[in-house]
Amino acid sequence: MNKCLIMLIFIMFFSNVVFSQNVKKGYRYTPEELAKIKIDEMNPVLDLTEDQQNYIYDIYVKYIKDKREDEITYRYYNNDIKKIIRKERLKEFKNSLKRVLTPEQVHKFINFAKSKFK
Repeated sequence: MNKCLIMLIFIMFFSNVVFSQNVKKGYRYTPEELAKIKIDEMNPVLDLTEDQQNYIYDIYVKYIKDKREDEITYRYYNNDIKKIIRKERLKEFKNSLKRVLTPEQVHKFINFAKSKFK
């Protein structure tokens, strides 16, 4: 009887630990919130105009939405294919940014991105 009780408590404890790890913790920002955060980070460095902020906001929202759609759509694809898709999205994103920013701002943005991801 004691062994069964101890075994039952043991199973209940470890099943709780295992199942509690499946819960996603934290808040997942909406694409609009993330775009706003990115604009707030970039603005002091790049001295963006109001029009540039609006264009970049739209670019970021589209990029983040597309990225999240890709996560769902290509979930079961090979990792190599996922990398290719991510690179294409990133290339499209960078080209969109380059069309909005001045050459000086593009240079500042590249340095900002490099320093941020070191």
